[in-house]
Amino acid sequence: MGFAVVVENKATITYIQLLKEDLAIFRLVPNDGIIPDYKAGQFLTIGMNVPSEGKDRKSTRLNS
Repeated sequence: MGFAVVVENKATITYIQLLKEDLAIFRLVPNDGIIPDYKAGQFLTIGMNVPSEGKDRKSTRLNS
C-alpha cells in the first residue's frame, strides 16, 4: 500500500446543502480545473478559514 504526498490545492465551493447542524454537502471545483486521481475509499482532508470560530484554518476528513 503506497502513500501519496500531501499537496495543497486551491478550490472554490460552488454548492452547499446543510443536512443537519453538523452535516453538510459541499461541491468543490479545483481553481486550476484539474481533478486529482481518486479511488473509492480514499480519504480527503479539506482545510478552510473559519473567522467566526477565531481559527485560521479548520480541517475536515472526508471519504467516499
